Amino acid sequence: MRNLWRITGAAALAAAIVLAGRAYLSERSDWAHQQEHDALASEMLARLEVDHQARLPDTRAVIERLAAHAETENPSRESLLAQALLYQGGGDPEQARAVYEQLLEKAPEWSRAYYGYGVVLHKLGELDDAEAMFRRAIELAPRWSRAHNGLAILLRMQDRLEEARRHAETAVDLAPDSVASRNNYGNLLVRLEQYEAAEAEYRIAIDLQPDHPAPYYNFACVSSLQGKKDQALVYLEEAITREDAFREQAKVDGDFGPIRDSERFQALVYENAG
Repeated sequence: MRNLWRITGAAALAAAIVLAGRAYLSERSDWAHQQEHDALASEMLARLEVDHQARLPDTRAVIERLAAHAETENPSRESLLAQALLYQGGGDPEQARAVYEQLLEKAPEWSRAYYGYGVVLHKLGELDDAEAMFRRAIELAPRWSRAHNGLAILLRMQDRLEEARRHAETAVDLAPDSVASRNNYGNLLVRLEQYEAAEAEYRIAIDLQPDHPAPYYNFACVSSLQGKKDQALVYLEEAITREDAFREQAKVDGDFGPIRDSERFQALVYENAG
């Protein structure tokens, strides 16, 4: 009986050790998973400050990895934001809407959630609701440049130019090194027919981030509007070199009316395609 007890006791001890080991490994796995999540979340938010449209491959890669965490039982606000951004980038605003609604339930005081939802609603043409989202983002984070910038774009596209200008200038004042703020302020100045001032904003944006294609494209547009043919073509080529999608945009963009019939424009936009 004593030997049987010893065997039974040893078996119980071994089982306890196995269970403890499994619990330890599970805890270590959960810890590692959380560490990975936290690192990805910090990196995504930092990258979005300078690459808010997630144009760069490294930004997209981080978003994709973090979005996988949204499939857990209790997803974080950052992983839900990543998932929503994937749907936005993939051209599925209705799915993005659903995720943003989930995100707002989880994080009702997070300005980024309202800003992102505002962008999606703007794309869906629900302008009043989009404006409400941008204004709520500003209310929660009055010194966040991106929220002012998003509202300025919406107001500009509604021809509410003076109100748009106030928010665009605020965005630049709050983040003078933001390519997005400089670029979009330039776009507003073009609408106000202040072309030289717009050029100055695009130049600053290009100096800040030479690989970003949008300021080159907009510089080409404003150059064309002023009849600066050679300058327009130089900057258009720079934009297309950085992002080929601007070739298709240039085909239908009315700003290139003054130079559309030129041989160089035709060669750049049509003959040299793909």
